This record gives sequence, structure tokens and C-alpha cells, in this order.
Amino acid sequence: MLTAIGARVPFIYFDGQNEPVIRLEAFAVEDSNGLCEICREKAATRTCELCGRRVCDADWSSGYCAACENALCRVCRKRLSVGYCAVCGKLVCEDCSIELGAARVCKPCALELGLNTRR
Repeated sequence: MLTAIGARVPFIYFDGQNEPVIRLEAFAVEDSNGLCEICREKAATRTCELCGRRVCDADWSSGYCAACENALCRVCRKRLSVGYCAVCGKLVCEDCSIELGAARVCKPCALELGLNTRR
């Protein structure tokens, strides 16, 4: 029997200035008799800490599902990213970056450039 359950997953789109924006979106998925919500082949054995998605061991890494793992900030590895660093290109979250005009710069790059990171 299929049952509708709620999940929050990363949703990536581009804004009007062609900058990537990543946010969590809630949507309904179907529980296919306990199968992984990513591969739909193996039994779901874990629940993602960020989005609540039920996944198998193959689609699991360090507390997160494969989808959220790919969208994590590359500086802290704890929060979902909101864009890319304009200097090094890493995915960054709000806490690990500063806004510099229309761009984001990760705090490590900002420090190397001598920028104020307390914005």
C-alpha cells in the first residue's frame, strides 16, 4: 500500500541574475513499502537529518541523504548552501559567506582578500 508522507528536499533554481538559489521545499512523496526514496530499489534504513527523506545505506552519508549531501555548504558541511563563492566556486551557506554586491564570497576567501567577514 502506498501512503503519502511529507518530506523536505533541496530545490535549486536560478534567480534573475543567473545566481543559483537553494532552499528546502516541502512536498508529498509516496512510501513504496519502505523502499529508499532516492533509488526506489533497496529498503530504506535511515532518515535524513535535514529533509526527513527515508533512504537506503547506499544513498546515505554522514547523517544526510545523497540529495542533501550534494547541496551542503562546502565550508561547514552542516547547513544547506545558498549559492557559490565568487572566488573559489565552493557551495556556501549564509553563515559561512558574506554578500559582496550581488555575489557571495566564502569567509576563507574573504579573509585571504582582506575583507571584513562580520557583515
